[in-house]
Amino acid sequence: DSSNAKILEDAAELLIDTAIKVYDKGVSYNRLLFLIPDEELEVELQRYDFMGLLKEKMKAAEVFPTVNSKYVSYDENLKFYKSGLAKYLSGREFPDLLMYSDYKEVDELLKEFSYSTYTYTEIAAKVKRWVSSRKVTDENIRKIAYTAIQFINEFGDTWQFDTYEEQRPSFFFNVDRKL
Repeated sequence: DSSNAKILEDAAELLIDTAIKVYDKGVSYNRLLFLIPDEELEVELQRYDFMGLLKEKMKAAEVFPTVNSKYVSYDENLKFYKSGLAKYLSGREFPDLLMYSDYKEVDELLKEFSYSTYTYTEIAAKVKRWVSSRKVTDENIRKIAYTAIQFINEFGDTWQFDTYEEQRPSFFFNVDRKL
């Protein structure tokens, strides 16, 4: 049994090393998707809890993509939004924000890992600083507009959105392209 456990531990590490080497160009969820099985594991692998072992090894590996195009290992400080809020955000304000995912397998895995989100006041302050630090270009105005839509989708019907109105980020420009 101990030799089987060692073989499975080595297999999990090999899978992770392979994912990192195969997907070494660009940053995306491909490393994680490579590690999530498409179908249920064989009974023997289930008996040795291979998925549990693999998930623990995954947490320690740099396979989680952030909005700043970096891979990080998983810890309780990572933030994730199932909504599109993270689609356009990046920069020093968001070192621990995972990229947006439209993969249900990734969403389910992160839910299992108990991902967290910023508090409303944290995200509002971060988005406010992010918006005000953007140079006024058509591309950035577009990103800000889409972020505004996602922010409202995420928080528009929450009590925080109404209660903390003064903390709400300003997403709008005047005719002189000033916030």
